[in-house]
Amino acid sequence: MDSVVPPAGHGPSLIPCNGLIALARGDGLWPRPLGDQGLQIHLFEAPVFTEVGNITADAVLYRLESPLVVLAECKGGRNVSALQARRYLSANVEGIFAAGSLPSTLRDRDGTRVIAVFVGNETHRSDLEASMTQHQIQAPLLTVGRDGARLTGVEPSSTLDAFELAHQGGLAPARFPIDQLSPAEEIRELVVPSLVAAQAPPGRDRGCRSAVS
Repeated sequence: MDSVVPPAGHGPSLIPCNGLIALARGDGLWPRPLGDQGLQIHLFEAPVFTEVGNITADAVLYRLESPLVVLAECKGGRNVSALQARRYLSANVEGIFAAGSLPSTLRDRDGTRVIAVFVGNETHRSDLEASMTQHQIQAPLLTVGRDGARLTGVEPSSTLDAFELAHQGGLAPARFPIDQLSPAEEIRELVVPSLVAAQAPPGRDRGCRSAVS
């Protein structure tokens, strides 16, 4: 029996990132509890320097009121790497600024806090919690699914509020339709037309066959 391939943007590795975006922006029928707390998205795939090793944060969100930077690591699987988590938890404003990933509006603000949030699939929550417990990772965990989202493990001093909510939005809109783990056919279907358009002379529409032959 053939396995069912999820629609573009709804593979396990993409659901967390697209869900994070929806919770910040209120995409589709999703609520926006992150946006309601003043958070907005700044960067994706953002370099961050830390004293224990550099990382590339999947997303950087920030807030001006009670200045806060959130570094999000989106997990498609069921485990959290202890080394990766240590680097995320060691991040500070100076390292984010040095890597060029700090919002310009926060560069002259005092007292900006930095927190790391691990984002995963709601169906993997129990395994992610077990992995974080095993590795003694104390950090917020945000899980998203087709009918709800939960943010837990938030320290009161972080100025970020935990939440548990239901919604009727289904899986989040596919703002990121593909990634490196997407099926090859799906990548070709979405990427080749863009390559064709980029190679076509102005005012001329070239066919896919001539572009890839």
